[in-house]
Amino acid sequence: MKRIFTVFIGLLFTTCLGLKAQITMTSADMPQIGEGIIFGIDTTQANLPGSSGAGQTWNFSTLSVSSLDTEYMINPANTQYNNYYPGSTVAIVNSTSIIYNLVNSTLFAATGIVDLSSSSPAEIWHYRAPYEAMPLPCTYQTKWNQTSFAWSKYYYSNGMFDSIMKKFTYYVSDTIDSWGSCTTPTGTFNTIRDFNTSVQIDSFFHHNRSANVWSYYFSAVRNSKIYLWYANGIHDNLIEMICNSAGKPLSTYWVKTVMPNGISSIPLETNNPPYPNPARAEVSIKISSPWSKHFRVMDATGREVEMLDIESDMLRVNTAAYRSGLYFYQVLDNTAQVLSTGKFVVEH
Repeated sequence: MKRIFTVFIGLLFTTCLGLKAQITMTSADMPQIGEGIIFGIDTTQANLPGSSGAGQTWNFSTLSVSSLDTEYMINPANTQYNNYYPGSTVAIVNSTSIIYNLVNSTLFAATGIVDLSSSSPAEIWHYRAPYEAMPLPCTYQTKWNQTSFAWSKYYYSNGMFDSIMKKFTYYVSDTIDSWGSCTTPTGTFNTIRDFNTSVQIDSFFHHNRSANVWSYYFSAVRNSKIYLWYANGIHDNLIEMICNSAGKPLSTYWVKTVMPNGISSIPLETNNPPYPNPARAEVSIKISSPWSKHFRVMDATGREVEMLDIESDMLRVNTAAYRSGLYFYQVLDNTAQVLSTGKFVVEH
């Protein structure tokens, strides 16, 4: 998926010494439970996708890090939405979503997505049939096309309407259009490249509570081109270059670090002690988990004092108006799951 050299733990990035080799991707190269990947995200638009065909050389050694994203590949049974996606074999979790996937000897496909980015509760997306990311085995000149449907429904209150339903229709074409040597800031790899083009039609419907009927609201059409480079043993795409409909790169995700095998569930927030403690005008708490989105403060009786959004890895709480006493806090994700708890004292 998406994201200068840091030390690799559990996987060594190797350099290919001059020879290019055409590779084949199998189920052994797909996402594996227990791994984590840190992706660098380059939004400078300085790199172009290059040519297609056999025996290519792509040099992306100048990819930069505008920001970072982290993915964890975990057992779907260790996620709270597993019941919506029976048959999924691996869940890919990042700071904004959980992507449920099916991996077997013939297919790597998405079975559904839970959007954690803005909705509370989380927005649950269903595919009518699995979205085929790659048929397996897969090599140079493999092609596949699909029409895929995803839908989500959530409740809201707005006059006569009480629900919104979204239906996304994807017309997708993929071609492994090239193979060759690909260099990133972490090393040089034998790769194949998938050229993905799609037309996405987003349709919205609203539900009239009194008439108990759904009616069409509006639609929007989006076009995209994505280039994805794959290498054996990475268990995700090595590079994902997202372009607009004209082919201009918008952002490039590249594998920066692969973390040790052995991750089984979503990492909780580390209990970093607040400071100063006791506090007067302000207390600070270091935030370590990318899933930490909200910070709830309660007084000694359990009454909520305030709820804050977490927007960086350092949260500062203004306690100047707090009464002196003991306060408890919870760090929450976007689904209101408690990731960590703690307490601090205010003294004036």
